[in-house]
Amino acid sequence: MRLPVPARSKLVQRDRDQGREALESRFARGERTLFVPLAELARRDGRLAEAAALLEQGLEECPRRVSAWVQLARLRAQEGRMDEALRHYRHVLEALDPQNLPALRALTASSLAAGDVDAARRLLEAWSAQDPEDPELADLLEELEAMGAADPSPPVPRAPGLMELSLAELEPAYLRAPSPDDPDAWAGADPQRAGGERTG
Repeated sequence: MRLPVPARSKLVQRDRDQGREALESRFARGERTLFVPLAELARRDGRLAEAAALLEQGLEECPRRVSAWVQLARLRAQEGRMDEALRHYRHVLEALDPQNLPALRALTASSLAAGDVDAARRLLEAWSAQDPEDPELADLLEELEAMGAADPSPPVPRAPGLMELSLAELEPAYLRAPSPDDPDAWAGADPQRAGGERTG
């Protein structure tokens, strides 16, 4: 027999309260690493200042705790402090975990919104390498391609170390190249061609 919705809601809330109280008790007894789940509970309950204080204090003691940085970034975004949120996500990628999906997702969205095609492309490639089955990727790649079509900058090479050149880029260099029959142009490069002499 299923309980009516109000009764289920009361049970869920009671369980959540008991869980929070147990975490708070353990945290008070010295389990300081529990600051992340406590901050998340506070954030979900709308106690944003308490959540921020827990995260900032915890990060002073555990500065390499990736989940705390991600949660602080989410909290700052929820507060509308987007510059600060993006700074925290960048810190995660640059200093702690270059493959962190929440940070990759947030910074990709920010780059797309700002019209930064190159940054968005790099972030999407990293995201795709981590989670190629993510259904959101196809939409974002389509959006990126639409933005790139309007962007006059050359495409980013697909594979490291390979260079993509168009005929338009090659043509001026080809036209400036000296004729193989011009002895003065090749005198410094090939001593056998000096003075137009050929060996056969």
